[in-house]
Amino acid sequence: MTAITRWHWALATGFWLFLAAVYVAQVLWIAQSERINVGAALTLQLSYYAAWVPATMVIWRFTAGWVPETAAAWRRIVVRHVLIFVIVLVVVTLVTTAVVFPLVQIPGGPSPSQAFWMQIRGRGYLTLLIYIIVAGGGTAMTLQDRYRERQAAAAALQHELATARLQALRNHLEPHFLFNSLHSIAALARANDIAGVVRLTGNLGDVLRYVLDSRDVSARLADEFAIVERYLEIQRARHADRLAVSLTLAPEAAHASVPVLVVQPLVENALKHGL
Repeated sequence: MTAITRWHWALATGFWLFLAAVYVAQVLWIAQSERINVGAALTLQLSYYAAWVPATMVIWRFTAGWVPETAAAWRRIVVRHVLIFVIVLVVVTLVTTAVVFPLVQIPGGPSPSQAFWMQIRGRGYLTLLIYIIVAGGGTAMTLQDRYRERQAAAAALQHELATARLQALRNHLEPHFLFNSLHSIAALARANDIAGVVRLTGNLGDVLRYVLDSRDVSARLADEFAIVERYLEIQRARHADRLAVSLTLAPEAAHASVPVLVVQPLVENALKHGL
């Protein structure tokens, strides 16, 4: 069952009031050229429309969430809709008959039960059409609500993913590394080593971009070694001749799949504890 809010009541009431106003205008227009029982006609139709307001709420409450996803679900939902339709048809017809029959009763005319069945035969097809429209509208609102929920969930997931990436950056790159890298760049700038500033800035950008752009949980070992080379280039500028590194990667291992950022933290810890 779907939750019925004041907005649903306002929507249904406004819709049926609009149809009732259109019908009243039509009856008054016809009455100018034809002799009809205006009071009986208005009472019959207005009571019919008024009965549809709570009927619409019932249909939306019980059927709006019936969205078939398999062939078996289609059959079950059709059976349920038929049952709800029959109940709505009987109740709406009983209401209109109870309201109108005392006003149009004539000697020798139909009995209340006969009037009821006359209404069933005369308005059954119209009630079926209205039921399909109302139930379809409820399903459309349900699908729209689900779409909005999925959009909200996707936005929340994107936010969580961005947060996770930033957290990964914090976890995998020591804050001291960032600060020391910036200090190294500043030192090169003071020494007027423009080429060194450009090289270190590019290497630092490559390291940060690799961390932030790592959407997958795995990467090629060759890519991991490439980012380690950028990282070590920055460290060489900082430690000068204290650091000598040789990287060797077997060709058959270059395309091996490993967790993202599995190598760089190991090298970072080695430098931290070895120098």
